[in-house]
Amino acid sequence: MIIYPNTVKKILKWTLFPNTYTRSVEIFNETGTRLLFKCQLKNHVTINKLLIGTYVLKVETNYGEFTQTFTKNKTNRPLAKQLITG
Repeated sequence: MIIYPNTVKKILKWTLFPNTYTRSVEIFNETGTRLLFKCQLKNHVTINKLLIGTYVLKVETNYGEFTQTFTKNKTNRPLAKQLITG
């Protein structure tokens, strides 16, 4: 599995091997907490609500599971406001 772009702002995409399709998608934070779970057939997920940081993408396919880390580098709020409010 290849993910792109890495680092990402809004939409994380991935490509799989031929004849392989996505069954479900999970995203975990650095401590292993699952933040997102979707049953889907698409090869992309919107992540604009995640905060800046490093995450793990886990994609279940018809040929097994693939896991890869990615970095979120922008949020939908200005960084200064994010630091002040939370």
